[in-house]
Amino acid sequence: MAGICHGANDEIFQGQTPILTGIDLDSTYTYLLEEAPDRTSDTWELYMSDRKDHGLNLETSTNDGGAGLMSGIPKVFDDIEMQADTFHAVYEMGKIVSQIERKAVSQINREYDLEKGAARNKPKQKTIDELKEAIPQTKAILTICDTILILYAWLKELLGFSGYDMKDSTKLIEFILLEMENVAAGYPKLLKECAKVRKNIPMLLSFIRRLDIRMEKYATDLDIPPEAFRIMYRQRSCGTDSQQYQNLEYQLVVMLMHKYNPVRDAFQKLLNETHKASSLVENLNGRIRVYIEMKRVIPTHFFVLMKVYFNTRKYRRSRCPERVGKSPLELLTGELQPDFLTALGF
Repeated sequence: MAGICHGANDEIFQGQTPILTGIDLDSTYTYLLEEAPDRTSDTWELYMSDRKDHGLNLETSTNDGGAGLMSGIPKVFDDIEMQADTFHAVYEMGKIVSQIERKAVSQINREYDLEKGAARNKPKQKTIDELKEAIPQTKAILTICDTILILYAWLKELLGFSGYDMKDSTKLIEFILLEMENVAAGYPKLLKECAKVRKNIPMLLSFIRRLDIRMEKYATDLDIPPEAFRIMYRQRSCGTDSQQYQNLEYQLVVMLMHKYNPVRDAFQKLLNETHKASSLVENLNGRIRVYIEMKRVIPTHFFVLMKVYFNTRKYRRSRCPERVGKSPLELLTGELQPDFLTALGF
């Protein structure tokens, strides 16, 4: 576990019993998968201290914001940076946005049905009156829905590699949340999610700070100006056909010359290695959930077997080509692992 620097941590439940999980975001090696008596700060501190004794030394922890987890892990790793999971931030808000969108569609269908009823030879006066009321209602809810959908799309972009620095991203997100609250006065759940996102903005955007630090280091290793990487990042805030993008591209070509292509590749690698979501641990939890639902109750020792299985199972396919044909253990250590029977002594 000595090579693990960037972890994702979470909690799942078997009935009322929490299962503490942790996975390396680079190698996908599972370093924690254990049943615990609770999920308090002290419990997380105890279990992560044990992992630290076995070589784990996390620099960043990506998680969905559980109180015990958020408090317990920094007690073990003093200088750790806590990255709030950007996926959960937009996922929870997205469910409410979808409800508003469905409500707008329902109102459109209602107005359409009333229009058909009013178009009959002898329409009822009640239908005509309801249609008159429905038309402004539809217009109002569509205005709200369209505004929220646009703001939500902007928020998702800003919680990704948007091209804006920490300061600008913070200002833009605060503006989006304020505008969303202005039109969402009748939707208390959405207002609540806006408040949660606003509270967590520094942790949600901490990946931008880490990316900037890594750009400095990569630039030194490649013997290029750090500004080259920053220009590439800034380009992500522009359309590829825009004049601004082309002007930045010209600066890059003049600055890098024959190094342009390898630096572009290095920049993409930088983005891939800068983690901002705990998708891997969510995937792990999803795989474990199948066993929990099938067996009803999983004994403690079975989680140990699952951890061994997940860490030694070779990838048959992956979006990351370097993982194909290798297990998480091999990806972590860089060494070939023996087959299962050989490891058991047969």
